Amino acid sequence: MGFFENLKIIFSEEGKANKAAWEKEQREEQEAAMREMLERRRNPEKMEQYEQEVVENRAKLQEEKDVWGFQGKIEEGYDPLTEWNRLKEEGKITVGSQMERDPTTSRLGSEGLVEIRTDELLPYIDQGYVDESADLMGGIRNLFGGGGGGGSSSDDKENKNVNVDVDVDVNEDIKKENKKE
Repeated sequence: MGFFENLKIIFSEEGKANKAAWEKEQREEQEAAMREMLERRRNPEKMEQYEQEVVENRAKLQEEKDVWGFQGKIEEGYDPLTEWNRLKEEGKITVGSQMERDPTTSRLGSEGLVEIRTDELLPYIDQGYVDESADLMGGIRNLFGGGGGGGSSSDDKENKNVNVDVDVDVNEDIKKENKKE
């Protein structure tokens, strides 16, 4: 089916009827949600029940979030992988291969996509490892003879971070340039 056939279906009477039915269904769902909200506002018992459900849901989400606190823990000799493996064995965390996949996204041998970013669920996400050998600009600079520190003495290295106080009156410099013109 080509592009123009799809346009014919969309703009045909049947397509317009389908779109109108979909819009009507969406409107009815939104109106039902609005009626439920208004009813909750008028009835204190229903509002209290709703607020209790919200508090429970937030507590559950916070508990799930707190499980991942080991990722940011930085101590001498601590390896987050051991904690990650322990929590995985206990069933408190799930890895990407254990998550439910969307069957509509499976194509060409792919199992499909998951709803969340799985890289955030790995043990070393917050460790801040930086590969020093991956410095592209430093590599280019070394390629053309820059960097590398060839010929610099220890005095140059010591004097790189010297603060110099310079008293400059910007207005005087502007006046001098204006007089020259």
